[in-house]
Amino acid sequence: MVQRQFESLKNIDFIGDIHGFGDELEQLLLKLDYQKTEKSFQHPDGRKVIFVGDYVDRGPKILKTLKIVRSMAENGQAIALMGNHEYNLLGFFTESEKDIYLRKHSINKIYQALDSLYQFRKDKDELNSYLDWILTLPLFFENKYFRAVHATWYQAHVDTLKMLFPNNSFNSKQDFIDSFDENNKLFAPINVLLKGLEFILPNGMEVRYGDFIKRDVVRVRWWEHNFAKKTYRNICVHKDNFIPDIEISSQQSSELQTYKKSEKPVFFGHYWMSGNVELLAKNICCLDFSIAKEHKLVAYRFNGEKELDNKNFVWVNCCI
Repeated sequence: MVQRQFESLKNIDFIGDIHGFGDELEQLLLKLDYQKTEKSFQHPDGRKVIFVGDYVDRGPKILKTLKIVRSMAENGQAIALMGNHEYNLLGFFTESEKDIYLRKHSINKIYQALDSLYQFRKDKDELNSYLDWILTLPLFFENKYFRAVHATWYQAHVDTLKMLFPNNSFNSKQDFIDSFDENNKLFAPINVLLKGLEFILPNGMEVRYGDFIKRDVVRVRWWEHNFAKKTYRNICVHKDNFIPDIEISSQQSSELQTYKKSEKPVFFGHYWMSGNVELLAKNICCLDFSIAKEHKLVAYRFNGEKELDNKNFVWVNCCI
């Protein structure tokens, strides 16, 4: 199994959210000195890749992205973690026992998946093959040197999934279906690890992101705990002015975790960073610098260091 090959490895290149920007992915791998082979990409010095998820949706070359990522994973050159967009796409095509799709086919959900739906329009068999593959993707990975997850490393939820899933991935399609049930024990761990720690806004409030997306939650900066004031705006990832600047609840305050400076380096994506490519802390690395907004596709070259260094970032700019 590929994950076992990574249990003692420390020379890893972590790559952030790709979102169908396949040409940029190929450029980044070449910049990292990976060589294109008949089957995959491979590094002459034996380095490996961990992709932190979100391969589908938004970009112009989703199929190319999936082919590169899957081929590297299946040839032992990479671990491909599940992101929330893979989870959502599989849910979009999966029916529950009541013959209802797990992810509703509403306008905003179709809008989010539109690029994937369009690029798979001519080959249902290929789509089904990738959906089957997505179900097998690990939800997180950890060895003695580092941790990796798509959105949030929340230890209590990681521990729950470790007990339930020996391979860090869904045991069956039924497990996946169960994870969409808010009353199931899988719901919170899966949603926090893949979609991030989110707090519900009070009094039925909603905030709007773009034309079709309204949310009644805010994404929390889970890696930070010394907030001067615990308001929804202050704890939100991007502190947007339209986020209510009112105190979070006492229950929500208790759910804010502390990722200690003494803990292993953790790598993740998901959060649409912008500006300078830099660490959030010496052991906290977000790799999503918004290639889907035509910014940067980012990697971090890890060699086992306990304190991460901004000098180890490598990236390519969007070439559209």
